[in-house]
Amino acid sequence: MMTEQFRMPDTAVEATPELMARIKKVNEDAFALHLGVLPALFLNAKVEKQGRTLFDKHYKANSYTRNYYNFIAYNLLGLTMDGTYGAGHVSTKLISGAVRSWPANGSSIASLLGTGTMGFGGASTNDTFGIVVGTGAAAESFEAYAMAGRIAHGNSAGQLFYNACTQGAGSYDSASKTFSNFLSRTFNNNSGGTIVVAETGLEDYSLWLTSGSVLDERTLLPSAITVPDASRLTITYTFTFAFPQ
Repeated sequence: MMTEQFRMPDTAVEATPELMARIKKVNEDAFALHLGVLPALFLNAKVEKQGRTLFDKHYKANSYTRNYYNFIAYNLLGLTMDGTYGAGHVSTKLISGAVRSWPANGSSIASLLGTGTMGFGGASTNDTFGIVVGTGAAAESFEAYAMAGRIAHGNSAGQLFYNACTQGAGSYDSASKTFSNFLSRTFNNNSGGTIVVAETGLEDYSLWLTSGSVLDERTLLPSAITVPDASRLTITYTFTFAFPQ
């Protein structure tokens, strides 16, 4: 059992070479026991203004929520969503707080496929889908289903302009047998003042949940990021999924 001295902080941590080596060792140990490992999740935050980089740091995130685990259990184990959210259940809790079971609208899954409205591909101006940011400093929690202090889209005081999410094509490293891909979003500060970002999140939009968004990951940053007026913040999540050597 992992002892407390090896437990990582309940915030994002910088992705140092030492941490990356430890992740590699944990993967190797898991594969030796024929255990699967969830994709590792990394976060890069960059602030730029007039061609100058004001802030640029790379973190390990991996603050997956119960919603994320429920999605995997529901799909891989063939479980039933019973409309109850919590330990022992795999229903989903939307960012509104509503609990959903599938199929929420009585439709067959065949009528819901091919719509292009599911996943993390948040469109421009949409602040409840894809990568989102906030001011909330509430502790990370497995039970989190909404951002602690979501920053709304816009150009007014306290708002950031949400550009469209950009997804990579994916890549494979044959040496480490690792697949990886990224999702990125840029936020422009046209508010006329400084905005402080303390949390980031990944929200997917699910048509089969009666058009609701779900928080799958929320990262509390180790220190808040200052985003000056007339600057831009770019948040990039990178997923890496290692296969047995």
